[in-house]
Amino acid sequence: MTKKVVIVVTAVTCILSINGCNSANTPQNGSDRSVNPSNVVKVLDRVRCHESYNYCYQPQINGVWGACLRNGFTDTAPTQSVKSSRSITELVQETSNVIKTRPKTVEKVDENGIVSEDQEGTEEYTETITIKGYCIGSEYIL
Repeated sequence: MTKKVVIVVTAVTCILSINGCNSANTPQNGSDRSVNPSNVVKVLDRVRCHESYNYCYQPQINGVWGACLRNGFTDTAPTQSVKSSRSITELVQETSNVIKTRPKTVEKVDENGIVSEDQEGTEEYTETITIKGYCIGSEYIL
């Protein structure tokens, strides 16, 4: 009977210690992936666009890569000794305003009332873009 008690106490202690560690690292207001604890390094290996049925163009890939780097990933492997590692995939989404230029078209009416369109220079306009994709890599515990 003593052997069973020791096994049960050991199992409960292990479960409580695991849950205690997990709850201590979770912020009170929810998960914030952009801030890693000092002993955790997330290394980015590759990215994938959110809508995999569409072709993913290089500007989209670059945008997702940059969003991953801004949200807690790094592109260099850790140099310290690693205690544990695992593969991770995280969804990232950012919205930003981009200033673009386009040709400016002006309608001209001649003396006979004929309307023609001419391009005169360029004009700037603001476009809202959304970057959405997956950061794929490894998480290392140092």
